Amino acid sequence: MLESNKIYKLEFGKKLEFYMEKRKLSYQTLANQAGVEKKTIYNILKGVHEPKLSTIIRLCFVLEITPNDLISIPDELSYE
Repeated sequence: MLESNKIYKLEFGKKLEFYMEKRKLSYQTLANQAGVEKKTIYNILKGVHEPKLSTIIRLCFVLEITPNDLISIPDELSYE
């Protein structure tokens, strides 16, 4: 289970980074617009931090995506 959680966090971070690049947003810009610390964005991207639902919603608002775009579960975790 611990390994699955780490994979999930890393996948979430990869998706977040993809949408940041798509919108051409830096860590600082996303953090400012979402109302979170720059360190929070860094920790999410590196799989260190699992964001709260409220943070996910704010990030999605700034990135103009749905929470499902970030939260979808990788296939390798679906059947555990």
